[in-house]
Amino acid sequence: MDITSNAGSTGGFSFGDSSHSNNLPSIGRVRGDDFGLPERASLIDLAHTYRDAQARLWPELVGTPAVPIAMSVTVEPMAVDFERRFRQQHAEVFRSNGTPRAWTGLGIAYLRFSDEGSNRRSLDQQRVFIPWQYDRADAAVSGTLSCRRGYAIAKTLVERRAETGAAWFVIDDLSRMSRNTIESLRLGELAANTGVRVIGASDGFDSAG
Repeated sequence: MDITSNAGSTGGFSFGDSSHSNNLPSIGRVRGDDFGLPERASLIDLAHTYRDAQARLWPELVGTPAVPIAMSVTVEPMAVDFERRFRQQHAEVFRSNGTPRAWTGLGIAYLRFSDEGSNRRSLDQQRVFIPWQYDRADAAVSGTLSCRRGYAIAKTLVERRAETGAAWFVIDDLSRMSRNTIESLRLGELAANTGVRVIGASDGFDSAG
């Protein structure tokens, strides 16, 4: 099966024709296009971590568009694809397009990079498959800012659960995710209204009880 880039270059990475009917409407612009965008090297590292974690958890999907073989022709375009979606604020829908449905549920992951790096436990979830489009992140952005671009896209994916099919929202560290009490309450209300289960990968929080 050919793997083609959302950006149009060959050898890239996508989950089907996400440049057309699989797109959700772009969310409102939040600050500059690169505000909070992780460095390319960090995104390549994240793509490697993502691919390795999903290959370990879902070995039957290795070699499919959902879990590509780890090569520069697949991993680096994943970083480029992340940058494109981040800058354009696209919340794209994952389509399996013939990929074996080994998962019982889909999840959204959100992690925030800091000077010390990032916690990748949000990607290490045995109970739910997290597509690359649903892996969102921000870097060098205050935890009190609800205008973070990656976070805003993640929330849009949660809001559009009927289209994304995501039932889980896995966050690396809830205490770092949002230190703003009002925004935390908004997230809780959003999860309750959509029925999406919020998981804290580091602190063990589970909105299901």
